[in-house]
Amino acid sequence: MKNNNINLNINENITRVEAISLLKKNGYYYNALPEDMKNDPEICLLAIKNKGRVFDFIPNILKNDREFVKKAVSINGYALRFANDEFRDDKELVMLAPEAKSTLYLSLKYVSERLRNDREVVLKYLPYDISSFKILNNYFKNDKEIALIVIKKNASLLKLLSEDLQNDKNFLLDALKEIKNSEFGYKYSCDRFIRQVNKKYLDNKAFIKKVIKIHPGGIKFASKRILNEKEFISKLIDINSNCYEFLPNEVKNDWLISSYALGKHPNLWNYIPNELRNNTSFLGLAVGYNSYVFKCLPRDLQNNKHLICIAFDFTMDELDKYEGKYWDSKPFVLDAVLKGSNSLYYASDDIYNDRDFTLEAIRANEGCMYTCNIKFRADTDFVIEACNINHRAVYYLPQRYLLNKKVNEIANSIEFYYTEWESYPYEWDDIDTLDRDTE
Repeated sequence: MKNNNINLNINENITRVEAISLLKKNGYYYNALPEDMKNDPEICLLAIKNKGRVFDFIPNILKNDREFVKKAVSINGYALRFANDEFRDDKELVMLAPEAKSTLYLSLKYVSERLRNDREVVLKYLPYDISSFKILNNYFKNDKEIALIVIKKNASLLKLLSEDLQNDKNFLLDALKEIKNSEFGYKYSCDRFIRQVNKKYLDNKAFIKKVIKIHPGGIKFASKRILNEKEFISKLIDINSNCYEFLPNEVKNDWLISSYALGKHPNLWNYIPNELRNNTSFLGLAVGYNSYVFKCLPRDLQNNKHLICIAFDFTMDELDKYEGKYWDSKPFVLDAVLKGSNSLYYASDDIYNDRDFTLEAIRANEGCMYTCNIKFRADTDFVIEACNINHRAVYYLPQRYLLNKKVNEIANSIEFYYTEWESYPYEWDDIDTLDRDTE
């Protein structure tokens, strides 16, 4: 018997109180107790509570006492393993084990063969011991409810299910959803599950579409035929742009696919292959799809004349007068702001932190009230001054500012209606969370 390396030498004159204290620490002390204490049902139950295996060493008179076994199994389900065959075939006792305070090592292996064929018993035990699914009769392996429990606990067991379930597309998708909704680490489990799916489904476009909706990483297992169809890959990116992260590099190196993905979700920049990140022709294509891609670019590329033209609708001739000084140049930033308030995001730190320049930017484009430095947006005096310079900046304020008397007067002067907030796209009441580096 294992004793966890504890010293089981006990004084022969140990008192009952001392014995109880030891058993609370480790149930294996039971084996070293005086014989009279070993026959004490309360002592036995306390030992079993801490170590279910101790049931194997208690007197036969207690092992054969149904009421005692019922109590033992109720406090430690593992005790069922050492009960006699009669009690392991007793459904009431067997159903108590999963409800015990301790269910460690609980398994259908310790239940009679008759009860292992009882669906109610199987459903009760499987969540505690998925490995015992292997010993069940085949008709349980075609039971969808039981199969979903098994797959949710161990995604590697798909091949143990019946062929009917393995070829049931709806079941496979339901199982994938169950895995996704399971415990931490679902991505790895989803991958393990999809890896076992019949190859014919991984070559089925309709099935792959549904997989991507649930788990974008499933694209890794699509057939080569599917991965070579650019138009279909673009449709998958429409369904779930996160699938781009998991595409093989040979697919990502395709300009059209990668630029389209960036256009759908600029934050996918981190997954763009290195050879494309510095290719201004490719980046021009991506920025053309979505000007917000420009925000993801490193600073040196944000100063690229070609990309600035595409993102902010400048002509090359217009840029020539700035002599290569763009975001460090106040005249350029002011011109850029006229084309779009988001341009203020890209200004150098000196310009972005310049109060007077920011007021000029708001004069030129009221939207800069939304894109300016957070410290200005949180400054009531600045906000009032900005709204006096450009009344329409009111539209870009959080509603709490409308409680300010001076701001409210400006709002009334332009017939600003509170109902307009319902349709206006900018909502930033949580003002302290907004900044160009965190938005």
